[in-house]
Amino acid sequence: MKIEDKKHLWWLSSDNSIAQEQLNLLFKHSLNANYTVIIGTLFIIYFLFNTATHLSLISWGVTMCLLAIVRILLAKNSHFGSSEKNQQLAKSYLLLTFFMGCIWALLPILFFDSDLVGGGFIVIIFMIATSGIIILSSILIITPAYIIPPLMTLAYSYYTQDNNGQFIAIAIAFIALPLFLRSAITYNSYILYTLNLSAHLKKSLALEQHNKKTLEQQNSAIKEQSLVLQEAQRKAEHASQAKSQFLSHMSHELRTPLNAILGFSQLLELDKEQFDHTQQDNIQEILNASRHLLDLINEILDLAKIESGKLEISKTHVPVNDLLQTCIQLISPQMNERKITLTDNITVQNLTVFTDPQRFKQILINLLSNAVKYNRKQGTIILDAKTNEHGRLCLSISDTGNGLSQEEINTLFTPFNRLHSAHEVDGTGIGLVISKHLIELMGGSIGVQSTVGQGSTFWIKFS
Repeated sequence: MKIEDKKHLWWLSSDNSIAQEQLNLLFKHSLNANYTVIIGTLFIIYFLFNTATHLSLISWGVTMCLLAIVRILLAKNSHFGSSEKNQQLAKSYLLLTFFMGCIWALLPILFFDSDLVGGGFIVIIFMIATSGIIILSSILIITPAYIIPPLMTLAYSYYTQDNNGQFIAIAIAFIALPLFLRSAITYNSYILYTLNLSAHLKKSLALEQHNKKTLEQQNSAIKEQSLVLQEAQRKAEHASQAKSQFLSHMSHELRTPLNAILGFSQLLELDKEQFDHTQQDNIQEILNASRHLLDLINEILDLAKIESGKLEISKTHVPVNDLLQTCIQLISPQMNERKITLTDNITVQNLTVFTDPQRFKQILINLLSNAVKYNRKQGTIILDAKTNEHGRLCLSISDTGNGLSQEEINTLFTPFNRLHSAHEVDGTGIGLVISKHLIELMGGSIGVQSTVGQGSTFWIKFS
């Protein structure tokens, strides 16, 4: 049996915690009332000892005292917090309270004659004094269970005895009954209100403590994660610095023997008439491989400087026309070899940008070189410039090559990641990465729009 069982709840609150507190109040606060019953019973025995039959009086007194003692034992043996045990005890307590009211009801019938006007008053006085109506009101039904049997006795005496004093007693008792019940109901409402408020405060406090504990756990978890992230960031930065230092050191170390190879190859090229055709081709292969390796080393050095934060940017007002024409002249041999046609719509605009001229030139050469290498033979390159709605200058370089898929675009700016379509094209795989870093260092941005089979357009925007 549990408090949640509704068929056992007609005499308790429907709230489990409040019903438990009602039972606790009943057992805690009714002890003094039962002690008073025993004292009152002994007083009545003493008062009536010379006028009533001793056997009847003692039997009545012993019964009353036994009922009070059993109620005391029930209250003392209650297990606060065990709702099932306390409900059983409370039901037994209610039944004993009704029996005690009946024993009180026998008092005027057994021991007071019809001429004793005070008989009814004595019953009422002791009933009120010992019942602890206010105390017992924690469970409202116990109050009427206690006072109704004596009132029935008074009503019975009214019909069987013709006595004005008895009539007055019963009249007063029934007038007082609504007042007693009203007091019990009022106090019961006050108890329930207090218990409801206490339960609400307890729940609020428990929720606040739970939220505080949860917040502390979250803060602790956040601190731990922050420490982990800081340690991971520290390790990553250390690894990045170590990598940059390694690349820088190795690049410098590789340059020394490479310069020697490149120098001797150029000397051999000057005397190529002394060699046969096969030997001349071998010399050219050495030169091409050396230049390619030198370009790779230079780009690795640039990337290492960028990642280590050691690359310096010096911005100034740069005429786009002069710089662009220089870049076009540098890639003209490649265009002529592949018979690429270039349409320049930028020079006629006579533009000026605020940027680092050396790094801007490096970006343009990289983009123009890619537009040639990844274009089809006899293709077209279109250079254009426009200003967007935010006043930012945008330069675009379009080609008529094979174009890029979205998957290829997503990995385009990853170091050393060369596209499947570029396996037969010379390159290092880090030119676009360096260009992206450089334009972002100068406050701009770079991007691409491409359609497979139609070509690509790379653009750079300036702040």
